[in-house]
Amino acid sequence: MNNFNTIYENLYQSVDRKIEQLRKKIIATLFLFVSFVVIELILAHLIKYNTLSLKCYILSSFLSLIIICILIIIIKVKVDKYKAIFKETVIKKFISEYDKYLGYLAKVGISEQVYKKAEFIENSKWYTRDTMLNFMNAVIEEDRSHYIYSSKDYIEGKIEGVGFLKMAEVHTYLASITHSDNDMNKHTIFRGLFANIEMSKSFNNNVYIFSTNILKQKIKKTNFKIDINSEEFNQYFDVYTRDKLTVMEILTPDILDLLIKYRKKYNIHCDIIIKDKNIYIRFKTGKIFEPRIFKEVLNYNDLKKYFDIIDLIFRISNLLNK
Repeated sequence: MNNFNTIYENLYQSVDRKIEQLRKKIIATLFLFVSFVVIELILAHLIKYNTLSLKCYILSSFLSLIIICILIIIIKVKVDKYKAIFKETVIKKFISEYDKYLGYLAKVGISEQVYKKAEFIENSKWYTRDTMLNFMNAVIEEDRSHYIYSSKDYIEGKIEGVGFLKMAEVHTYLASITHSDNDMNKHTIFRGLFANIEMSKSFNNNVYIFSTNILKQKIKKTNFKIDINSEEFNQYFDVYTRDKLTVMEILTPDILDLLIKYRKKYNIHCDIIIKDKNIYIRFKTGKIFEPRIFKEVLNYNDLKKYFDIIDLIFRISNLLNK
């Protein structure tokens, strides 16, 4: 396991500079696209004030639209290629540099069954992207609303001396179709990094540590809220359990300090559920492990954030296993 500066230096030395060249080509193509859109707007302005003949306008507009369509296709192809190369060469290397026991698959996701076991969302009706097509094509007899689940950027491996780790980006959203116009609306419930650590150690009672307000009513009814002996922690997190002693065993000063520092640094919601031998952690990061077209390939701040999140998962796991 390497520190961040070592990982970043190794990435800087190993990543092919052609990736950066591809990124710059995409930006150049985008500027070319914008230029032709501006030209089209200028032509429309000229024809409006009769300073350009209609025949000339039609011809020039037709050519501009053809070029714009071609540029859109080129941009999409280049962006998709850039994302694939970025994940295969930067993210995969980054993950393995952090810990040699971790593997990464960009197009694979974590099972929705694992996510459901954590009981983050108040709904029992689930669809994957594959079954979503059937849902959309179904005969709609009434207004309906369902949670949709998708996942990618799968990471797995063992945490030495602790257990087995699985994590990935997860996107859950509410899809509703109205009977009146058959339009589908999407409302994101959660998008970010979700992790499941299967530990060798087991806890007697479940503990729910939430920095968001998404908690099943049945959990609130069968558990009671615990105020931790830290005003700062209580500002950021709510803790529910059936047994206060289990909370005292889990939320040691070291873990409280880790969670407070992380939340203050990134202001990203973090929820933790501990059940038997499983730790479930999710970070409401939005999209993760995605390249930014208008930032350099090895963006220091993004990679540092990824490092801190993964490192937090490892450190919490190790502390809980003591």
